[in-house]
Amino acid sequence: MFAGTPNYRGLGRAVLGREAFRWQHGPMFFRGRLDGSARVLVVGQEGAQDESLSHRSFTGGTGARMQYLLRFLGLDRSYLFLNSFVYPIFGQYTPDLRPLAQDPRSPIVVHRNRIFDKAVAEGDVRLVIAVGRAAKESVVTWIEAHGGTAQPEALETASLGSLPNRLRAVGVLHPGSAASGSTAAIKADFVRAIGHVRDWLQADPGWLPADPGVARDLTAPFPYSSLAIPFRDFPFGTCPRLGRGGTSSNRTDNQRAIRLFSEAGKYNASGRAAARGARRVRPRPAGRHRAPVGRCRARVRLARLHRSWRRRGPVVRHGAGLPGTLPGTQPDRSCRPGV
Repeated sequence: MFAGTPNYRGLGRAVLGREAFRWQHGPMFFRGRLDGSARVLVVGQEGAQDESLSHRSFTGGTGARMQYLLRFLGLDRSYLFLNSFVYPIFGQYTPDLRPLAQDPRSPIVVHRNRIFDKAVAEGDVRLVIAVGRAAKESVVTWIEAHGGTAQPEALETASLGSLPNRLRAVGVLHPGSAASGSTAAIKADFVRAIGHVRDWLQADPGWLPADPGVARDLTAPFPYSSLAIPFRDFPFGTCPRLGRGGTSSNRTDNQRAIRLFSEAGKYNASGRAAARGARRVRPRPAGRHRAPVGRCRARVRLARLHRSWRRRGPVVRHGAGLPGTLPGTQPDRSCRPGV
């Protein structure tokens, strides 16, 4: 099913007349369980630079916030994260993107609905949590495709049509909207969503079982916090800096590269150095690092990569591969994703 992903780049150019998606680092399809054991489906808008490096959804700062919410709800394994777009977008979710994102005729919508259907119809999903406006609209579009009705800001009142009776839906504000302001409104919205889950559990105590060994008390105060992403949610070979509770990388080189920073670094969305661990690189004098005569191109590239790594930290440029993969190689089948 993932192999049937539409041509995002072509659709952006054909419908919008511009490059709408950051396709260079590849897609991010999911995070969590694909074996039918997921009881909560978390839907977002699209991934950012951390997700591009990990090739998994919700592995940056927002993912850490949602991981904590899931743990508060009593789940540390039985979940699945998906997005409205499997490729990141340039800029914000603007009205010109809505036809691609929500029109039932859009190949992106058709493909996304198939994935949602498989997760719910062939799995055990009981609760859908939509994170942010785009995700709420995507859940509404999916519900309407099954003959139901819903409002993006009131998913808990949705009529689900032909979807399973066990299913419930709720939306929350996107944690990223607090990047430069107070988190009070977001925390209040999370508390509101928890209240709906608590009410549904009171009506049917067996509706959403907690994962084994995870305590759950939905009457306790909710501390808006973050939780590291379990290593089992990442593909083999992912850099261990990713998913440790916040965003771990910046875009650099005019958006063409992604740069990890150390624990002493800082996310500033500009790609420039911010604190220790993310040193600024000064322009090099022309001709300073010319390759010796006779050295083959592959060795020149390797030498340049080594210098870049030592001076700047790990950088992944478009088309350069990702942690755990090499161009032209087959994926490692020894580690089953999502299990």
